[in-house]
Amino acid sequence: MSACHRSRATSTRCLPALDARLAAVVLLSGCAFAVSAGPTPVSSQAGDLAAGKPALRASPGQVPKGPSRPPTEGAGEATRPVHPERAADERYPKLDTADAELARAGAWKRRARTLRGGERLRALGGAVEAYRAAIRHWSDQPLVAAESAFRAGEVLRALERDSEARAEFETARRVGRDTSFAARAGLELGHLARRAGDVEGARDTYLSVARDERCERRYRDDAELWAARMEHELGRSDVARLGFESLARSAESVLDRIEAYDEWCASFVDVGDLEAAAGVLALCREASNDLALEETPLGERVRSALTRMHSIRRLEQAVRARQRGVTVTKK
Repeated sequence: MSACHRSRATSTRCLPALDARLAAVVLLSGCAFAVSAGPTPVSSQAGDLAAGKPALRASPGQVPKGPSRPPTEGAGEATRPVHPERAADERYPKLDTADAELARAGAWKRRARTLRGGERLRALGGAVEAYRAAIRHWSDQPLVAAESAFRAGEVLRALERDSEARAEFETARRVGRDTSFAARAGLELGHLARRAGDVEGARDTYLSVARDERCERRYRDDAELWAARMEHELGRSDVARLGFESLARSAESVLDRIEAYDEWCASFVDVGDLEAAAGVLALCREASNDLALEETPLGERVRSALTRMHSIRRLEQAVRARQRGVTVTKK
């Protein structure tokens, strides 16, 4: 059987299987599909570093040689106070290009993946210092400064140094307000607030990204979806459903639309309205059908997204519970 025929066989098996699950839910729950209509780095050769510091000499993309911790200036000499930024600039002097500095910081991150324990932590700390040096060295280039701050924030977040990560993401959002890093940093700030339990603060941050016309559509859609989730967490289910429905009908990416349908359906399952939930699944299936039948990488991703919808499993469980005379709602 040819690859094309195998791919088509896979898609034609996948979709009927999904249809069968939906049909079973509909028959078991007696659903009438009662859903109201809604509103419709260019690489360049790094310059030679200052003499006497070969351990940190690296070309773009090259893993630094030597110790995994940045060398201490003046080792073996009498200890003297050194301004932190000056010390960092001595360890990470300005290179010929911004790309070279980003590559130097990235090399520390890649090296950290091969290390464990304290050595890994020191390598990640070196990456943060290198990104911060790039912010100072290229402060007149908003895109470079914003990316450096954003990357530093990512490393600090992974290290669970949330307050420092927050400061870097705020810097990225401020200096890169006309770049994609502003939206990405805004989303990260929302995630930090959400993980810290500040649901209202997270919602407000997500909404600020969703309403910023300078942001790319994909980031605005993502922010709007997260804002709707926060509304649901706050008990404002009607407001949340409006957000889910709006995205399900108008998000730029079909995968984002499927994710919104999934959340929209689950919001009805949470309150025991299984008929409306099944109706939302039917709308999703109808809206995604043509793309799901395509023998393309996108078609495969759509089929995968449809079969991964967690609301289908939750609706099936709720229908079985209803048959046993048990009412299941989200607490």
